[in-house]
Amino acid sequence: MQQSYDTIIIGAGIAGLNASRFLKDDTLILEKKEQIGFPVQCGEGISVAALERENIPIEPHWIQASINHIKRIMPNGKWIGAKNASSHALVIDRPGFEKSLAEKVPWEIRMNTQVSNITRNGRHWIIDTIPGGALKAKYIIGSDGPNSVTAKAVFGIRHKLVPGMNHVIDFEKGIPPHTLQMFFGSRISKAGYAWIFPTSITSANVGITHKTKGKLKVSFSWFLETEVKPQFGNYRLSINKSGVIPVGGFVSNNPLNKAYLIGDAGGFTDPVFEGGMNMALFTGRLAAESINENDPMIFKNAISALPFSAKDLVKARDLFYSLDDAALNALGNVMDGRSTSFLSTPEGQQAFSASPVLAARQKEIFEFTRIWQAAKPYLW
Repeated sequence: MQQSYDTIIIGAGIAGLNASRFLKDDTLILEKKEQIGFPVQCGEGISVAALERENIPIEPHWIQASINHIKRIMPNGKWIGAKNASSHALVIDRPGFEKSLAEKVPWEIRMNTQVSNITRNGRHWIIDTIPGGALKAKYIIGSDGPNSVTAKAVFGIRHKLVPGMNHVIDFEKGIPPHTLQMFFGSRISKAGYAWIFPTSITSANVGITHKTKGKLKVSFSWFLETEVKPQFGNYRLSINKSGVIPVGGFVSNNPLNKAYLIGDAGGFTDPVFEGGMNMALFTGRLAAESINENDPMIFKNAISALPFSAKDLVKARDLFYSLDDAALNALGNVMDGRSTSFLSTPEGQQAFSASPVLAARQKEIFEFTRIWQAAKPYLW
């Protein structure tokens, strides 16, 4: 006899765990991994605002670094981003964070259980699992990552993915413990970037994304030798946290027949800077609220009400990565450690207009800035 549930969540990552915190009726969470939180495939950066919005108390044991400065560094070394008086972002220990979320879940989390197929039978979903056995549910939530079985079986889609290489690296010298560094330009990747996210005073998550097949390892090695080593001395690669990132935009027909896609499974990432944890938490809660009220429009309306659309984000990505090194350097010279809001001031507009390189790309840069300012509270 099939076990029957009101809701089955496929995937016990951040999105699925946050959804399960809010669901009122009988729920089962399925997870193919052996342990909550492992393996980590993430830079582990998240905004404080995202945690406050989801009413998740900050617990010191899963904080690796508190961040008050995000530097988006241009090829000439100048950067965009002002230092805040207080911490507005965190680098978390993701396994510790996910285990903390799991402790707040009132439902069974069934580990070592892989979903092999999902089919519709009347009013219910039938979920086939390995090591065996079929389960039945009125609702399903796919939170099974960028290679989502739910997205393929129910929605008939495969996400457009880009690879990200990310390692914990131990350094000879100390690093700024409250600063995130992000590096742009053709020396890194024409359509990607590299990052240094501190995890202690002598270690960091260091990574790179690259849209050109076969260039990732070469660019990562170049970045370590030419940007990282001169700053922090000799280094040692430790834990590998590499993975893939969906960049094609949100799934448009979501939800479908009482099936929801959340987090990476639904394409809810920022295709410009590839962050995803903020939207994973947000869409997880939205799915739960929709199921509790048996109203898919709660989910749809909330996504539609965001001050940006999936098309906006893809447009912003294309606009930003269309800028060559000359334009990025000119932008760095104008911003010179200020936030993007400087461009809306008379002084900023005057400095921008005085640069022939920027004036020639004014439309693209201002459109990117508009979209990014609207999206920023949700996407990092």
